[in-house]
Amino acid sequence: MRYLGLILDGRWSFGQHFVQLSPKLINSAAALGRLLPNVGGPETPCRRLYAGVVRSMALYVAPIWVDSLTARNKALLRRSQRVIAVRVMRGYRTVSWTVATLLASDPPWELQAEALAEVYRSVKTVLPTRFAEKDRGVGVFVMDTFSSRHKSRRG
Repeated sequence: MRYLGLILDGRWSFGQHFVQLSPKLINSAAALGRLLPNVGGPETPCRRLYAGVVRSMALYVAPIWVDSLTARNKALLRRSQRVIAVRVMRGYRTVSWTVATLLASDPPWELQAEALAEVYRSVKTVLPTRFAEKDRGVGVFVMDTFSSRHKSRRG
């Protein structure tokens, strides 16, 4: 089942999601790579901006799938990351994933996904109490306003 761009299966393994996501990422990275020649072309800030586009596509809803990352899914992510990292660092296709991501200053996407998941979890634990307090405050305000208006009409 496809929901908001995420492919869900009955086991929450997300294997099919990564199988379909990887070609999209590689095609996007290749298309952006054509705008980024190794000799000349845009400077590093522009190259990092283009890399951010592919990274955003890869890390979409990362807090949901990060706990289901398998070695195969990591390999699919790394293949896509390497393609755009090579262009950012102005390297050649023989450069390894490790070197390309290091020189492009782009940490592994699986680590970035874990960081996003951690932020999501911490915000999720803090915000519901704040929203509940605000909702309670809004409810009290509405009831007070309603009762004061009702009293002013009666008396």
